[in-house]
Amino acid sequence: FCPALAVLSQYFKKYRAFAVGLAAAGAAVGGLVYPVLINWLIFHDNVGFPWTLRSMGFIMLATYIPCLIWLKPRLPPHPSGPWIDTTAFRELPFIFFTMSMFLNFWGLYFAFFYLGTFARDRAGISQPIYLLMILNGVGIFGRIMPNIIADKWTGPLNILIPLSIASSLLVYCWAAIETAAGLYVFAVIYGFIAAALQALFPAVATQMAPDPRKTGTRVGMILGI
Repeated sequence: FCPALAVLSQYFKKYRAFAVGLAAAGAAVGGLVYPVLINWLIFHDNVGFPWTLRSMGFIMLATYIPCLIWLKPRLPPHPSGPWIDTTAFRELPFIFFTMSMFLNFWGLYFAFFYLGTFARDRAGISQPIYLLMILNGVGIFGRIMPNIIADKWTGPLNILIPLSIASSLLVYCWAAIETAAGLYVFAVIYGFIAAALQALFPAVATQMAPDPRKTGTRVGMILGI
């Protein structure tokens, strides 16, 4: 996922955020496909857990092959260097961005893991998988629309900041929801904002490398931390 985004960002300068967001929208599509696939294979076809995982692996392999064949770096490769670019730790923008995204992603995925359980136990929803599908489905728009705004008007960082604040407030408000309707509204709003954060993050991270050939190293360092 990360190497593909790093290579893709080399081809765009003016519309880089939109291109990265459009590519990242594929993750939201996967969020629609895989829950349905797992639920159907395990609970309806009785395929079993091992072959369910194998089926997912085959789908991932089939979708990765075109990327491996056609996605090529635009810039010539530079000699292999260290896995960590130590000069980045002398740049305050890189340091503050890395710290902020560490805290951001620390709480971002709670809804993706626990919304279904919360919906079943607190609101009595018998099919929480639909909430998960909505949460991921609206992410298709969340990964594209804010990036278009970022490219045309605000820049990715200027829209990433208010969306980060909004996501934290929504997580705090989540505990007060007691009805099924409220959870569906929460899934739509939070799914959009969370997807936007996931798409804007690589768009900003790729700008943290003054040398485009070090983009993969810088993004890997941020994700590693």
